[in-house]
Amino acid sequence: MVPATLWVLATAAGQDHISARGSSLYYDLTHKDGRITEGSVVAELTQALERRGVPFHVAVDAAARVQAGETVGVEIELVSSSEEFEAEMEARGIHAEWIEGESREPFTLDLAPNRERWRGVWPKAVANQEIRLAKMFATEPAAVRRMTFANVAQPSRRFIATRPTQVCTSCSPGHTEPEPILRSQLLGWRITCPLCGDHLRDAGGRELASPFRQYRTTALRGEKLLDDEVERGIGTWTSPAEIARLLLMRRIPRPIPRESDLWRFRVLGAIIPDLDRVVGAEQENLPTPAKPILPLHMRPALLAGIAIVERAGPEMLRMLRGHTMGHNRVRFTDSVESMIARTRKWKASSQMHLI
Repeated sequence: MVPATLWVLATAAGQDHISARGSSLYYDLTHKDGRITEGSVVAELTQALERRGVPFHVAVDAAARVQAGETVGVEIELVSSSEEFEAEMEARGIHAEWIEGESREPFTLDLAPNRERWRGVWPKAVANQEIRLAKMFATEPAAVRRMTFANVAQPSRRFIATRPTQVCTSCSPGHTEPEPILRSQLLGWRITCPLCGDHLRDAGGRELASPFRQYRTTALRGEKLLDDEVERGIGTWTSPAEIARLLLMRRIPRPIPRESDLWRFRVLGAIIPDLDRVVGAEQENLPTPAKPILPLHMRPALLAGIAIVERAGPEMLRMLRGHTMGHNRVRFTDSVESMIARTRKWKASSQMHLI
């Protein structure tokens, strides 16, 4: 495993190293890869900041923002020596090494989780954070956990936005500072509010007419399929989130268009014919399969596509393979055959259970 690394830039002038006893510095924390993808590193960063004198609620916020790809400024208390700091990290199953640099030059804090040790440490760290947050807000740890996305499976996390992408004007409390962010504002598969059922508006509160209104009923079924999978772990013959990933892969239409126009075409357009025209008219590229959160007014197309494929079954995925070429076709085929193989195992297991 490649160690996760945080670039740490000292913003205080006149400091040559970080080993001064009893002093503190302001630092900007930025992950070298843009964002943190290992959950254990997020937890360890929170704990490391807290050990360095950062208040718990500030450490939680800073770790979450670094995870989302932001640069975060914090003030930390410095350790008396690098050996002491490394020992503190080793006690948590983490190898940590400060690499000193000149004033205002970056140096790195390497966080390399010891996976064997984290098997026991990580669940306890999460549970401890839940308990502490529950005490802060005078509620139960289970209630805190339900506010998070801790139980969401990894493939489905692609649909969780890092910033609000929509708002329900009926349920969102207005005229408050700072304005609270509702959990539903981060759900990248929703077109309706999970609380009241009203249609969502964009993050600015604007109601944008969707060019895919004719697919509304089918889109609502796709929304429910994803909601059941992400929020409740309920699946059908395959994962709706995986279907979404395949539908957003590149497609080669016939006749083959000019190379400058190829960016417009996705597999989804083979079952939602209006998509190519709308994308071309708006001149806005669709998101990649890695982050399949479409703009709110475009979202019904993807949701309808998911519902159509899910209802048609595996043979439709095999048919859609013919709309891809080259390396994309190989990837598409491998994903489809893997999904179908899992479906066969699931059916066989279900039949054995009935017997």
